[in-house]
Amino acid sequence: MISIVIPVKHERFLEKTISNIKKYQDNINEIIIIFDEDDPDFYAVDYPKDKLKTYLNIPRKGTSVSRDIGIELASYDCILQTDAHVLFNKKGFDTYLLEQHKKYPNDILC
Repeated sequence: MISIVIPVKHERFLEKTISNIKKYQDNINEIIIIFDEDDPDFYAVDYPKDKLKTYLNIPRKGTSVSRDIGIELASYDCILQTDAHVLFNKKGFDTYLLEQHKKYPNDILC
């Protein structure tokens, strides 16, 4: 399993990104959304509640701090940082990432 960290600030494609992750992942991975002084109630996130973590970053500290917070909240060793408007186009992206992580455990994969 992986932890997917998504910083959000007025991102109109967040719901589409979550839907895309659900469609193209092999496992039900953990998603961590950090709202950077944004209103979490504005978004309709459809994801299993036991695999979803949200955090409200107030006062706004920026994307890099939001990513750092997401890393701290991550439950798994393998962490994928992505933006709220990125779409995956290959089924099993999470399995592939884990396979690469096993092959190169000391590397940062991009």
